[in-house]
Amino acid sequence: MKSLILMLALSIGASAAVAGENPATYNTITGELDIPTVIVDDGVEEIDNVTLQNIERLSGGYLFEYIPPTDCLSIAAPPSTCEGGHYLISTPKEYECAVENFQVYPKNCISPDLYVTAFAFQDPKNKKLYANGFAYAWANSSTNAARYLQMNQKWGQGSDFSITKMLTGIKSYIGFPITVPDKAKYPARLRPLPVGVYLLPDGAKAQVPSFETWFKILETDFGVFVPLELQQLMIEPYTTMPEGQDVVGLFCEMTGCEASAGVSCQSLDDGYPEANWPSTGNQVDGAPDKSCHPEVQTALNLTGGAACKVGFQNFTLGSEFSCKLTTKECFTNFNKNYLVPMLAGGMDYSVLVGPLRAALAFCQDANPFNTGFGLGYNTAANPFSSKPWDKQTVSDRYTGREFIVENYTQGKLKSAVSFVLPFGADTKAGCEKYKGTFDENGCHLEATDRRDYDFLTEGYGFYDD
Repeated sequence: MKSLILMLALSIGASAAVAGENPATYNTITGELDIPTVIVDDGVEEIDNVTLQNIERLSGGYLFEYIPPTDCLSIAAPPSTCEGGHYLISTPKEYECAVENFQVYPKNCISPDLYVTAFAFQDPKNKKLYANGFAYAWANSSTNAARYLQMNQKWGQGSDFSITKMLTGIKSYIGFPITVPDKAKYPARLRPLPVGVYLLPDGAKAQVPSFETWFKILETDFGVFVPLELQQLMIEPYTTMPEGQDVVGLFCEMTGCEASAGVSCQSLDDGYPEANWPSTGNQVDGAPDKSCHPEVQTALNLTGGAACKVGFQNFTLGSEFSCKLTTKECFTNFNKNYLVPMLAGGMDYSVLVGPLRAALAFCQDANPFNTGFGLGYNTAANPFSSKPWDKQTVSDRYTGREFIVENYTQGKLKSAVSFVLPFGADTKAGCEKYKGTFDENGCHLEATDRRDYDFLTEGYGFYDD
């Protein structure tokens, strides 16, 4: 019991803790301390296999904050509303408990300081919100978190195609392009959706992904100066869209980048929901898509390679796909090899609008659904609309509030948990509960027939009994 002595600042008031005979391991990358056994309060409470965060090295030991595990049974029952900033869900563990127990809480019962990010902490080496190359991660706040609880309760408990509804609905609400396999590719495999839920470090702030925020980040983080007149030319079309046009169609017009399936900007809706959607990178190796305007292709080729896309990681997909450049490298090359020479040569700003908007998508995955004013959007059917897809308006397809945060490691966050949806499907027993197949690559769920996706055109029927 003498291998490591720790000095603590414990929320539960413990005065001392000693690691067991097995040595503790400190991960300098994630900032986490993994301890086989900790005894607190002079042996009154013993906790096995804990991970402690917010660690500060001191002479002869460590100073850290210990937050005891939350008992799911201690979470207050969902009320009809919460008033006066009284949050019943204020920690990641409390949110995880609500998911596990299929509970639904009103939006104002979930702390606005709580964030949810899909595909978080998937790299076992770095344990970052996103792949190591990203500078920023996309984050959803309490409004979306409440919606995910609703979809989890409605469709996450079954073992039939309702799981397909839940996974598709949550992904669309997050802002992922939604496509379905063509009729020749069934049964189609689905993977559980990994999510991270967390509190930011003290003093850290999430940012609204407006285009002005991106321009500030470009200048302060990456040394990319965008003249005000060029900024205005890119932003103005987003403020003057005619009725019936959406941000995806506008992105398509600006960049020329079409769906990889060959669906033109003018006929995006005609291919729904089988068609892919506009992307600056192709689906083979992430290189600049050849459908984009020639000037956009020129600019993106000068970045020197494909940057990361959300959900794709170097450690799971080989070197042939994505993550060949970090966000910083991508923007630096775009600036040095394209933007600075074009500005110095007096290029008309109108020519640079498409390359600038495309670079935001190519280098930091600010995809066509980035509205520029803090609300999410999707061309796919809104799970909470009572209308079929072809009756939903552009306004119907806006979703909840979205933010961006620094791409933190898990150990740098104030608190964090991770799990998959449907809950527990990352284990063999949990996977089989949902009639999935579990192998060395994890859990595989199945959509057995194209009709499993009819809800995308006919409507989700969320409010149906």
